[in-house]
Amino acid sequence: MKLQKNLVTSFTAHQPVTVGNLSITAFPKFHDAADPYSFVVSGNQTKVGVFTDIGTPCENLIHHFKQCHAAFLETIMMLQCWRMEGIHTF
Repeated sequence: MKLQKNLVTSFTAHQPVTVGNLSITAFPKFHDAADPYSFVVSGNQTKVGVFTDIGTPCENLIHHFKQCHAAFLETIMMLQCWRMEGIHTF
């Protein structure tokens, strides 16, 4: 996909990036991918975490999760593991 350069912003861990009235901060986390990050989006004195690929939450993720008013969580691998072990999921 070809994107206009003015629409692409690089990020560095723990350095907020501003998009409109929102501040987005990336932070590293434990995961078996190269350079895995999750994000905290802040605006109007509210923080929302965007936490993906969570198999086992690391200390860094727990630290940022505790600061959030709400969170988007994606843990598909954990659900698959539970199903393989016969644990009921919704």
